[in-house]
Amino acid sequence: MNYNLINIANLIIAEYNKSFKRDPLNITKLHKLLYVVYGVYLSVERITLFKEKPLCLPYGPVFESLNNEYKCNNIDFTISSEDTTDVEDHEKIIKIINEVITTFGEHSARTLSIWSHRNDGAWYKAKKATPIWGNPLDKDDIMKEFDTIVYWDK
Repeated sequence: MNYNLINIANLIIAEYNKSFKRDPLNITKLHKLLYVVYGVYLSVERITLFKEKPLCLPYGPVFESLNNEYKCNNIDFTISSEDTTDVEDHEKIIKIINEVITTFGEHSARTLSIWSHRNDGAWYKAKKATPIWGNPLDKDDIMKEFDTIVYWDK
């Protein structure tokens, strides 16, 4: 099943705000958390969370539609869970999001960008494959990357 990327981003924002009200989320950190949720879901379910692939850009994996929504001021970083769109398999998605936020939420956007650039990661492999920014990360590379760090009852 493929979900709407913006609905998933809104769920991340809402869940993040429950735990880190004093540390506001920014677009870079949202991209990184969304990438990790995407990678964990891919590792656990063996399918992509949504159709859009993350792109290899200087600060790490970036989702073009999220960037476009942000540039149009359509991302509300103050959203709460009561405001999020109902998502099918909501409990499973929320469980993954909460695990990601518990593990990665306290880290800064810069730290998460550095983490996403590590030598064995999908971003690094995409960057190494071509000098041109904006090429999509390979799904199999993302799955391999997250299979090494995800310990989930599959």
